[in-house]
Amino acid sequence: MQVVEAIMDFEGVDSTEVPTIYRCVDGILTERFAHPPAPEAQLEVPFSYSGYRVTIDLNGNAKFVKTG
Repeated sequence: MQVVEAIMDFEGVDSTEVPTIYRCVDGILTERFAHPPAPEAQLEVPFSYSGYRVTIDLNGNAKFVKTG
């Protein structure tokens, strides 16, 4: 949900103007961060969403790069 809210802030739109994120990442973020691997894994989850390339690291930090 925080990714959706960040995109809405970046674009100055409301929730009706962005796609459902679940279809983009198929719930993988919720599952992955509910049971994270060891810190040594240095896990990052990259995906595209609503014109942005989003990368979330093991600590939950997100990087957004506009692609469109």
